[in-house]
Amino acid sequence: MGAGKRVFWTFSVKEAEAFAGYLEHMAAQGWYLERIGQYSMKFCPGEPRKIRYAAAVVPGTSAWGDGDLGQIRSQQERCRAAGWEFCCRGAWWQIFSTEDPERPVPEELRPGRQLEIQRGILLSPFVTIATLILVGLFVWNICQILERPAVNLSKNVMLLLLLLELWLAVLAGWNLIASAVWYWRGRRALRQHRDWAGPEWRRIVFKRRLGTAGLIGAAAVLCVFYEWSAESPFIPLFSVLMAAVFSGLQGWLRRNGSSSGKKNFAAYVAISAVLVVFFTIVGSWSLFRIVGSRGDGEAPGYVRKGEFPVAFSQLGYEEDERSYHLSQRSLIAFYQRESGRGADGGGRLTMEYLESPVPAVIRLARDHYPDVKGNAWRMTETELPQEQDGISVVRCRFELVDPQGGVWTEDGFDCYLIWDDHRLLVLRYSETVEEDAIAPAVDAFFVRRPRQGGFRSIGNGGL
Repeated sequence: MGAGKRVFWTFSVKEAEAFAGYLEHMAAQGWYLERIGQYSMKFCPGEPRKIRYAAAVVPGTSAWGDGDLGQIRSQQERCRAAGWEFCCRGAWWQIFSTEDPERPVPEELRPGRQLEIQRGILLSPFVTIATLILVGLFVWNICQILERPAVNLSKNVMLLLLLLELWLAVLAGWNLIASAVWYWRGRRALRQHRDWAGPEWRRIVFKRRLGTAGLIGAAAVLCVFYEWSAESPFIPLFSVLMAAVFSGLQGWLRRNGSSSGKKNFAAYVAISAVLVVFFTIVGSWSLFRIVGSRGDGEAPGYVRKGEFPVAFSQLGYEEDERSYHLSQRSLIAFYQRESGRGADGGGRLTMEYLESPVPAVIRLARDHYPDVKGNAWRMTETELPQEQDGISVVRCRFELVDPQGGVWTEDGFDCYLIWDDHRLLVLRYSETVEEDAIAPAVDAFFVRRPRQGGFRSIGNGGL
């Protein structure tokens, strides 16, 4: 007997017929299923034979347990009485086989019976509610990230997190919808007395192998991406670690805490929860130490990664090195924020600048500004006419509202927004200023506009 081989994928609950067809194909090549894991299968070698297989979903099974042991043994006995030998059991599955090509499939393994068992796993109330809650949490977190588009979309870690959560939300929602459609099609086929086998196994195997290659490729791209962007690789590495811990705990619970194993299931769940919380606390503390408590704070030794369209000196201000600065760049955006003080020791100016080759990023950030919160201020937004085509300028004047109903105009301040399709410049003054004061900024913004036909670069101090 030679060494066995393992494939690092398996079939889903709604692919029983395809699973059986794949096992028949492997047996014809001399490979026989020995073990089914949560995410892999192991085959042992033997003489090639023509064998019929049937893959049965165990009633009451889930990702955390193997179902009732009595039902599992009862299913095995009824199938054995019908002439189908038990081969092996694993996550969700019991595998039976026979060498008789004419032997009928026992009632336990017929599509109608299996379809209802599969529905109870894929579309149970718990799975449906949990999936909807999960999708809702992903969408909520995506909205939180997009609350600060200029800062978050210009940071590679946050951009990666946004894309990951968007992908997970779509994947979870799609799987739930696909399972519901699959069950509806199966029920309709059975009512019309048509065969219902689902996708052919070769198609599923191709998709699984393509998915595995995609994961390996994505991991390689992430490594190159973080090396190129000089970002800390801690977040993706920590995510991989948490996924491995979760997968290990899931398999551990299945082997030791289910109804077919030890009876103190609650103890295993409690221990697992403690471990997850422990790893989360350790990871959060490490993230705080490595990346920073907010993820957008100024790093020691601030380095400007680009230039503003206009210098502070052109607006009558001096750069304040003691103020909060931020300069960061991602694959789709460059963002920079610095503050200055008046050359005569007067007011202050905070300048924010965003570049992106994606116009939607600029529109999203423009809708976010001005971001002054609270009911103490009355804002008046005025669009200022410009001679330069393609450039928009808006003045947002904030005036402090008197609790008695009046307005204190002497305590107001202005925020000017200058933008085109690929850039956004925000000038936050600590006082009200006339529009002539921003004329150098508008002129410089127009001079550094993108060339006709494309966006040249991000964060290079000019476009």
